[in-house]
Amino acid sequence: MAQNDDLPAEVRRQDEEAELQIAAQLAELRKKTEAVRYVDLGPAAPMLRVGYYKEQGQPYVLLVTLEGPRDNPEVTSQAAVSIADALLYVRGILDAVAKAMKS
Repeated sequence: MAQNDDLPAEVRRQDEEAELQIAAQLAELRKKTEAVRYVDLGPAAPMLRVGYYKEQGQPYVLLVTLEGPRDNPEVTSQAAVSIADALLYVRGILDAVAKAMKS
């Protein structure tokens, strides 16, 4: 936070303490949450990104829909789902692909 000379010293000190507390909370969250790792689906699926991460020991799959150029995409939607739900989602996709190939 930028220092403002118009603020009383006590208010500035409280702001600095609050910033330190927030930084400590973020550091604690980073310990419990792994970074998202993405799987590149290649140029055939440029509008989708699939990732995975763990939060407090529970694995999640992250499904992201993108819009914009490939080198600078914007996220338009995202959903974190449990492994069980992700497996159901994949099963549904595979069933749809199998039915489409039979047609």
